[in-house]
Formats: sequence, structure tokens, C-alpha cells
Amino acid sequence: MSDLLRREAQRPTSPFAEEINSKLPKGILVSSDAAIAALRSYLEVLSDDKSRRILLDGFPRNLDQAQKFRQEIGEVMGTVVLPCQKDIALRRLEQRNRDDDDIAIAEHRLQSHLDETVPMIEDYLSKMDRPVCQVDSNGDAEQVWVEFQNVLSEILKSWQ
Repeated sequence: MSDLLRREAQRPTSPFAEEINSKLPKGILVSSDAAIAALRSYLEVLSDDKSRRILLDGFPRNLDQAQKFRQEIGEVMGTVVLPCQKDIALRRLEQRNRDDDDIAIAEHRLQSHLDETVPMIEDYLSKMDRPVCQVDSNGDAEQVWVEFQNVLSEILKSWQ
């Protein structure tokens, strides 16, 4: 999702560029309107292929985003949650070498995840008639990737 937000911030006509450019590098959630605008811009590119499915990484992050997505874009096919211990997540973020992967920013994002995303998953997504699956992401990255692909495949099969 952060890649889509960065793309939205680069659009000359985006009314959300300033917000995205000020919040994203600090690990602060952008407004639901900015997130939905970024998704809409991307989906317009894909609009020719109605059978295409997309995977949203890190979205929705809170209840408002989830509700706006459902109202303005559509239903989710399923959710895959990748729980990870804080020390492992921070170590992996350090290895990515991205500008917004500063430890303080990463810790802020992890706290935001605990405060907003986890309750949204428990209270909202889990009550929808869609699969909410978990893949333990504390293990070896290759093993996690294989398990993630298997879970995603099962979600996609349920929509055929």
C-alpha cells in the first residue's frame, strides 16, 4: 500500500500529495480518503481486466479504511494476517534499508498496528463472511512465503 500512496503523491493533480508526503515518512497513517484515492488511481489502470484480483499489503489499517473500502470499492475476498514478534519485525525492517524504516518510525507503526489494525481485524473483518487466515511469520522467510501462498490460493479458490 505504501507504494500506491507514494505513486498517488507523485500525481500532479492529487489533492493528497502534501498529506502523504508529510505523514508516510513518519509512519503516520494517512487519512482514509487519501488511501482510497491511491487505490482508485491504481484500480483505474487495471479497469480493463474485470477478472483481475489484487493483493493489498498493509490495507486496511483501521476500521474507517475498512468501511470506506467496502462502501466505495467493494468486498474483500479474504484477509491474511501475518503475526510477528516485535523483535523479529524490527530486525526485518532494518534489513530492508528504506528511508521510512527508522527504528523509532517502525516502532510507531507497530504500535499503530496494535492499537488500530488488530482491533479492526478482530471486530470487523472477522465478522464478515470472508476468510480471515493467519500465517505465523516468525519463522524462516522462505517458509512463511510458501505458507502464505498456500493460504492465498485457498482464499482465491473459494471465490471461483
